[in-house]
Amino acid sequence: MTYDTRKNMWLIFVALVFAALAAWLATRWMQTRIDLADNGKLRLSTMVIAARDVPLGKRIEAADVRLVRATPTSIPPDSFKKSEDVIGKVSRSSVLAGEALINRRLSKHVGGSSLAAVLEPGMRAVTVRVDDVIGVGGFVLPENRVDVLASFQESSIYRAETILHDIRVLAVDQRSDPGSNEPLVVRAVTLEVTPEGAEKIAAAQQRGRIQLTLLNPMSAKETTTSDKFGETEIIVRAPKLIEAGIFSIRTPRFEKPAQTSPPVTLIRGTQVITRKSE
Repeated sequence: MTYDTRKNMWLIFVALVFAALAAWLATRWMQTRIDLADNGKLRLSTMVIAARDVPLGKRIEAADVRLVRATPTSIPPDSFKKSEDVIGKVSRSSVLAGEALINRRLSKHVGGSSLAAVLEPGMRAVTVRVDDVIGVGGFVLPENRVDVLASFQESSIYRAETILHDIRVLAVDQRSDPGSNEPLVVRAVTLEVTPEGAEKIAAAQQRGRIQLTLLNPMSAKETTTSDKFGETEIIVRAPKLIEAGIFSIRTPRFEKPAQTSPPVTLIRGTQVITRKSE
């Protein structure tokens, strides 16, 4: 047996010893955790999670939830501990099976349609009639963001203007679940707007036609606002997602450094003189 063969065998033996030691330590750690949980020494809390996928706007039923036990550090602060506290509420966004049900993603149902509970406070739901052109070829789906354009005729000139920016789509026809990303040709789209936005849509429908333009949810957007004194302010808004809300972004301004000329070196015999050029 050569020296290299003996060395390789020793390396394999040492690797097997370390692997066996790591497996033994992992087994002991897992057994310790199991024993602590069985003896009640490991503190566990109850948390309500989704037993199956829950679409947006659906009322939570008993079959939609189940209870699990977890350590307090792994439980969200606004989660629920009892199924009774969740049943009857309406989901404000899609929830996947196994996700924790948290208070900010649910809304209390006080009567009427479930879609009304999905609306943000102070907002209104307005339905507009669309076709395959107005509805962007069927690619406008629930939870998308759109701009609303109004086109009309003044004298012999046709004009178009954007009357609403960054509007959330609540439902298409009677479907509020985003579901798949396949295009869906529908006859009506329900939008979430402010009371003033609802008035603009109603006036635009009487004046001419409206058109929806689909937005990229990850693109920042600039809006220009003017106050009563005529001062204009440009606000850059971050992407508005289901959980993220709108917040302003302040863009830092960088001053251009002053241009300076390189120094000039003069050599006179053994004397070296450096001067700044003007």
